[in-house]
Amino acid sequence: MKALPSLGGSRVFGLDLMRALSLILIMCVHASPLFVAHSMAGARSLIPIGVIAVEIFFVLSGFLIGQILLKLADDRLTLKGFLLRRWFRTLPNYFLFLILNFLVYAFVLQVQVGDWRYFVFAQNLFAPMQVAFFPESWTLAAEEWFYFLTPMLLVVARALLGPGRRAFFAVAIFALLLYPAMRIAAVVLGDPHWDEGIRKVVYLRLDTMMYGVALAGVKHYLPHVWQRLGGNLAIVGAALLLGWLAAYALIDIEKAEWLAVLTFSVVPAGCAAFLPYLDRWQRASVPFWDRWITNLSLWSYSMYLLHFLLMMVVLKFGFEFASQSLLNAFGIVLVWAFVVGYLGGKVYRYFELPCTNLRDRFTSS
Repeated sequence: MKALPSLGGSRVFGLDLMRALSLILIMCVHASPLFVAHSMAGARSLIPIGVIAVEIFFVLSGFLIGQILLKLADDRLTLKGFLLRRWFRTLPNYFLFLILNFLVYAFVLQVQVGDWRYFVFAQNLFAPMQVAFFPESWTLAAEEWFYFLTPMLLVVARALLGPGRRAFFAVAIFALLLYPAMRIAAVVLGDPHWDEGIRKVVYLRLDTMMYGVALAGVKHYLPHVWQRLGGNLAIVGAALLLGWLAAYALIDIEKAEWLAVLTFSVVPAGCAAFLPYLDRWQRASVPFWDRWITNLSLWSYSMYLLHFLLMMVVLKFGFEFASQSLLNAFGIVLVWAFVVGYLGGKVYRYFELPCTNLRDRFTSS
């Protein structure tokens, strides 16, 4: 299989591997309901893996979007140009799958569907989503609000501090201090559920992508520091993630408010710590993996938006069959994964990429 054209810029295998790994882990977690009849404990044990997978997705998105925010900080890109480039990249696919979800939920699954809030990314802005509709869209809402608010803060900081390093890091530090404080306040004042009430609520999570953005700034403005980062920082990241996994296994996070709050600083920091090392991994040693990991990374957005909807259909019509034996369950998962990959690749080639390329008609950078 030939590698598909990229969305611009040279591909970095290490970053593509990071995105592909995030997608694979998320799909594994969302396939776990097919195995509850065989091992409920095994299916539940994948929950922390899903948390880490989503944080990988967030920090990597922040690191990549940080490359464009740097242009805005240095006054090499306008706010309008930034927003247009993001919206052409993300919105067409989102609305395509949002409409598809409305149709499938209403006419195939025949369950309650969402409302107008999904069209303006308000479904989980200040509170958890009220219905089990298009559940993976909570991450897209967080990303879109981040893309909307962060460049505006950057423009204000640029006006106050001048273009360049000070404005960029002022916004990063502001976000990395503000949102943990807001999570503490939310727990103290409202005691929300750690997963639905904190993890999946937009206004409490907008610092997650900033870890990646901050490292993009270090790479650009502090290259001497960036060069010293790498394997040692990755070891720190691994220690943070392993420490959190151990805490999650030993402590009931439902009753430990400190762990619920600390989770959403420790886990994204641990994931972001791998970025300097992986950013240096330009190519895989085996061309086969280079092609497939690159393609999987390119298809990942479409696959992410598609996979859960297809799993809902599978659960409706195939759950009983999967419950009969482990072999049946694994067989269904393999077919489901293949269909998600095949259709995700087609959507990328014939819809996502053409829509993304339209941005060049409206922006100069």
